[in-house]
Amino acid sequence: MLGTVLGIFGSFRPVVGEKTQAMANLCGWLSEALMPAAFGLALALLALWGCRCLSAQLAKFDSEMRNAILELPSQLASLVAYAPGPPRPDIV
Repeated sequence: MLGTVLGIFGSFRPVVGEKTQAMANLCGWLSEALMPAAFGLALALLALWGCRCLSAQLAKFDSEMRNAILELPSQLASLVAYAPGPPRPDIV
């Protein structure tokens, strides 16, 4: 933004010649000064879109991890139920 502001200030340098030519030069200089701002805005919108996409993926991953934590005790209990126990001395 600093470059845009400096470019706008620079576009008001002294102009000589006819009024129509001076206005044409001024508009040209102003448009040159605003090009970096337009590029920066487009880049900011692209970054915002990427941030939202990554945030949505992270929220989905967080939800999956929370569900996995809730299911873990039942999974472990089912493993313990089917695990072979120690050998019994009364069975030979």
